[in-house]
Amino acid sequence: MESSPPLRRLLALAFALFALALSATTARAQRVASYDFSTQSPKDRVRQPKPFPPGIQLGGRCGGILGNPPLRVSLLSLDKTEYAVGDDVIFTIAITNTGSAPQRAPVAFNLADMEPPDASQNYNYQPMEIWLHLVKPSDSPGIQFFSTLALTLYGSDDRPDTQFELRKGEWIEIRGRTKLVNTSASQKRYFADSEVYSSIRNVTEKISDMAAGVFSWRGDDVHFEGRTQYEYVGCHGYEMSGGGGSGLHLDLLPATPANSKPLESTP
Repeated sequence: MESSPPLRRLLALAFALFALALSATTARAQRVASYDFSTQSPKDRVRQPKPFPPGIQLGGRCGGILGNPPLRVSLLSLDKTEYAVGDDVIFTIAITNTGSAPQRAPVAFNLADMEPPDASQNYNYQPMEIWLHLVKPSDSPGIQFFSTLALTLYGSDDRPDTQFELRKGEWIEIRGRTKLVNTSASQKRYFADSEVYSSIRNVTEKISDMAAGVFSWRGDDVHFEGRTQYEYVGCHGYEMSGGGGSGLHLDLLPATPANSKPLESTP
């Protein structure tokens, strides 16, 4: 569901303030593992879900978002300080358990690897999306921001190898690569409901000194039914985290013919 422009501006401002508030927490944590997905490309699933018949939609969304979950994400680094729309971005993030109880973080890069060999077998997974969020405060009404889906990690309680258990104060480092595009204007599938709509519809000239951060979205429970090849999406309670107070800034440039087609407008 798309939020109204005033709500989007408030969400962007809240994200920036939340990021600063969490910087001290991340600094005190202990790294226990690292993953590098920056040289990999996601593999397509062998069995793509069948579309439901017209007029039928099974599964559903639940209401409410926990905005201060124990499992939090922060941006550690970017490979450059200037990007054109359509450029590749190499980033490093941290996923930290800031709660008191152990938390399981998804660490599977490819959903294809979670498909069972038996095509008729059911399987379940829980995605965690990491979004790169660029914010440019403005003297004029509103705040400019640009969001792109940076990485989706997958985990399943049926596959212990797809999750990493973090105790209080522990964090994992993940390096990845994404293309800097307006995800909400593309046909790319995503699960998140908040922070995904870019107010910047088209980059026609350089936008300097944009604050860079990340946020995560998780809580969807996805069930793939082997017999019918349908996929059902439910939830166990949505969580949205962001922050780390990265202090990273970058310049955003218009797309060039070499790296991408012109940016589409946000619906």
